[in-house]
Amino acid sequence: MKTLLWIGTIVAGFSLLIDSIIFFDSLLIGERLHPQLAEHWPMNMIVAGVFVYLLNKSYKAKEVE
Repeated sequence: MKTLLWIGTIVAGFSLLIDSIIFFDSLLIGERLHPQLAEHWPMNMIVAGVFVYLLNKSYKAKEVE
């Protein structure tokens, strides 16, 4: 289970990194943001946050035992 959480966290983080690169690149160039970026960015942040929360919760539960 913890392995799946790590995989999900890495994939969500990588996706968020790609969206961040596209966002900052469009700011530097002065182009308008792609509409899909505006849709994906909040969802990627939520998914990454949930995975990190679940990983943190699983490690804290292990410390209590």
